[in-house]
Amino acid sequence: MENIGGYNNIRNSSEEKIPKRHWISLTVILAAVFMDLLDSTIVGLAIPVIQRDIGTSLALMQWVIAAYSISLSILLIVGGRLGDIFGRKRIFLIGVAGFILASAVCGCAQNSIVLIGARAIQGAMSAMMIPQVLSIIYILFPAKERGIALGIYGGVVGLATISGPLVGAFLIQGNILNLGWRAIFLINIPIGIVTLICTMIFIQESKSLKAMRMDILGIVIATVGLLLFIYPLIQGEEAGWPIWSFLMILMSIPIFVAFAFYEKHVTNKTGSPLVVVSLFKQKQFAAGLLVNLCVFSAISAFFFTFGVYWQIGMGFSTKNAGLTTLAWSISVMLISGKSVKLVNKYGRKLIRAGVVILIIAMVGMIITIFAKGKEIGSWNMVPLMIIGGLGSGLISPVLTNIIIGCVKNDDVGSASGIINTITQMANGIGVALVGVVFFGVLVNQANISVEKAIPNIQSEFHNIGIPAKLQDELINDFRVTFSEGLFENDTQRSISCVKQLDKAKSNNQISNEMKDSVLNVIKKEYNHHRKLLFNLSFKYALVFVSIVFLIAFFLITLLPGKRIGMQI
Repeated sequence: MENIGGYNNIRNSSEEKIPKRHWISLTVILAAVFMDLLDSTIVGLAIPVIQRDIGTSLALMQWVIAAYSISLSILLIVGGRLGDIFGRKRIFLIGVAGFILASAVCGCAQNSIVLIGARAIQGAMSAMMIPQVLSIIYILFPAKERGIALGIYGGVVGLATISGPLVGAFLIQGNILNLGWRAIFLINIPIGIVTLICTMIFIQESKSLKAMRMDILGIVIATVGLLLFIYPLIQGEEAGWPIWSFLMILMSIPIFVAFAFYEKHVTNKTGSPLVVVSLFKQKQFAAGLLVNLCVFSAISAFFFTFGVYWQIGMGFSTKNAGLTTLAWSISVMLISGKSVKLVNKYGRKLIRAGVVILIIAMVGMIITIFAKGKEIGSWNMVPLMIIGGLGSGLISPVLTNIIIGCVKNDDVGSASGIINTITQMANGIGVALVGVVFFGVLVNQANISVEKAIPNIQSEFHNIGIPAKLQDELINDFRVTFSEGLFENDTQRSISCVKQLDKAKSNNQISNEMKDSVLNVIKKEYNHHRKLLFNLSFKYALVFVSIVFLIAFFLITLLPGKRIGMQI
């Protein structure tokens, strides 16, 4: 029997069962994970509604998302180390309480400045909560049972991420208690309060067994480096990738190098660094993070482009998109718990199989889009979503188990912060890189799509009997409309030629019937070629995602072979 961070755990006995209290504790901390991830996925959906209600610019509204993402990303490592030093339960409670208060402020905000500030605090509080989850799982569960707990954790993460749009649509469109968009924040209050109470009752305190102190200068250096790296990833695409975005990313490199040397110095001097640099000397840890970076970059890239493609390009509702991707989440939940049981038998082969399955899902989608074209629907994608979820479920909990399995108890908080930070960075990198591919194809191919549409439009106009001069004006309007309306999912708003038709009608150049016929022609060609263009862009994005998965496939060789080392 070994005392581990305040717990008496049986590390080697397979006979003694895990106490029910530990499974209840797992449920409690996963409720906080679900609350946090649900909130972060819902907010993007509500941005247009919030913008109209509080009357502010779209640029400021983008900061409602960016403020959260930036504060979360730069503080995850700090949150993990705070748990090691001051106690994981204590920091978790602080994070949950702060998240509740910040959610209340978000729900009551009357202007964008207050909302953005509260969202930044939400992100900071999430950074206190989230690293404690993996730490507490590590402490609560011996190696054999830990895999099951991580499998459940992976399933909850998948469910929260995918169900966010569905819950958001229900809360916003249902206008619960006449709260409108405010309900997406205020719903966190009852969930958070229950989580707080259950945490105080069921979760025991644990922290590092050796005396440690905060590495203040290390926090400053890490924060500066992460801010320089993550800020341009989040804002660069929207700003059109100006020179400052690349300069900031380049400037982060020497900062990270300086941080590594400083942390090594602190380790030798006080033994209490923010990040335990020696962790990266362990092949299992470093290689696992590298594979994690590739896999989650690809997954985030896929879901980002699928959301834009499915809703804006194909015109499906948020609810439809949520139900379509729900198949992925259900598949993850069903396979995650089983995959970790096989890790000692198959080792890295299990992760490699998951990556191969993900590539098959991506290639299957490309083939499906070629076959179905603009007639593609949910039932065409659901089977492939199930396959993708199967691959993801094989990878995520197993990879996390491998990475954290070689970490000593005293450093588990720091390791958890690193894992979560790498995942956040992967999300930003994946979205940024695939955005260049996806939106680059859309913009560069838009004029080609217009020119393909014009002969049909001219032929239809000639058959309707539209005067030649008016034809030229309408076609010029169509050119502008097509390019400027690419990201409008309401076709009626994207048709700028209505004014020209009304003017021609008032001058007796055309009749009502001719006007209606013209509109039908333009809408038909607009929708047809727009959907074909989005199909093309998404196929390129899927090729990019497949290539990143392929890179991960080869990087898996760096992981340990059949037997995965665990800290027993």
